Amino acid sequence: MSRKAARDSAFKIIYQVPFHEDSDVKLTLENFAFSEEYTGLNEQDIAYVNTCVNSCYDNLEDIDSKISSSLKNWTIDRISKVNLSILRLAVSEMEYAEVPYQVSINEAVELAKKYSDDEAPSFVNGVLADIKKVR
Repeated sequence: MSRKAARDSAFKIIYQVPFHEDSDVKLTLENFAFSEEYTGLNEQDIAYVNTCVNSCYDNLEDIDSKISSSLKNWTIDRISKVNLSILRLAVSEMEYAEVPYQVSINEAVELAKKYSDDEAPSFVNGVLADIKKVR
């Protein structure tokens, strides 16, 4: 259950970064360290959150390129910020945190069910399945 909570926290941080001045990842992670969610995570989960968030923003251009190339009749700027954050997290997990594709896709779909609209789970699943196929 703690990995699920860590993934949830990583998603929230990835979503929040663009709203901070200069999109400061370090500041957003520091603010997270003072949150109630943080106290519920063990050291391994906190390391996982840091890995996902940092790898996402360190490789944002590559991640967004993978997402963009897998969109059909869409552009990345049309994707809701929630769905884009979910996709970025999933690609970051698959490419840089060595999370198996099936796990990352399934968890991304669950995040979409929890935080987005009714159409989001199938959209997220389709984009990530295409990214997996290309890889």
